[in-house]
Amino acid sequence: VELMVQLLQSRELNDGDKHTWYTSFAFLPKVTSEMVKSVLPLVNTHHKGLLGLSSLVYGYCRSNSRCSENANVRQFMDKLKQKLGNDCQVQSSEQFQEIIYVLKSISNVGNYDSIVPTLQLCFEKESNNIEIRLSAMNALRRMSCDDQDSLNSLWNVYERMTTDVELRTTAFIQLMRCPDQNKFVDKLQKSINRETVNQVGSFVYSFIKSKRDSNDPTQTQLQSVFEQIRLDRRFDRDPRKYSRFTEIGHFNDKLNFGGQIEQ
Repeated sequence: VELMVQLLQSRELNDGDKHTWYTSFAFLPKVTSEMVKSVLPLVNTHHKGLLGLSSLVYGYCRSNSRCSENANVRQFMDKLKQKLGNDCQVQSSEQFQEIIYVLKSISNVGNYDSIVPTLQLCFEKESNNIEIRLSAMNALRRMSCDDQDSLNSLWNVYERMTTDVELRTTAFIQLMRCPDQNKFVDKLQKSINRETVNQVGSFVYSFIKSKRDSNDPTQTQLQSVFEQIRLDRRFDRDPRKYSRFTEIGHFNDKLNFGGQIEQ
């Protein structure tokens, strides 16, 4: 890894080769803390390479449940956090591209809750480009459910009828990661009852119905919650015209193996 870092910092590689090398970081086996430390100098050199670097860091976190306490992981995530500024504001197309790569890289790693308040400011700020706001919400996907402020903010985005449909459905998906929230069932049921936007109502209806029917063993907690929800048939809409959530998957009990695709 150190040799790869040295070559990437040199001028010996063209842009195509650099992209290939950065991508290869995602496939390194048995990632160690020292490997994470080795790639730290690359964080500020090539924003398109951040996805490969963040995949390497996630490779370490995947086999180390307390990776957020590791000094090298913290330093990597702090470098990404600094790039976001206070709330992901950008002044140029180049800055915009860098922020998107940074947010997607944060999404890759997760496991670093101190960055959540900044992500919250990024998706709350209405003057931010919608792609930045969506990426900021998606960056929460591997974070814990402990930050109540960010959850409340997601509820606000989801429940505001005048907000863009894609922002609302993305906020909804992130909220569904945390079904053990206080009064979750009541809040969700009231939101469904109040819904006036067909595109959002159709998406939520299809999401809940798909998850109820899912054979994915990781969805049992969410399924138990959704069994308590009364669906509104007025949102059982034509999928050719309205937003829908679809899950395709299979799980073999004998082999204890399966897979899911969501779209």
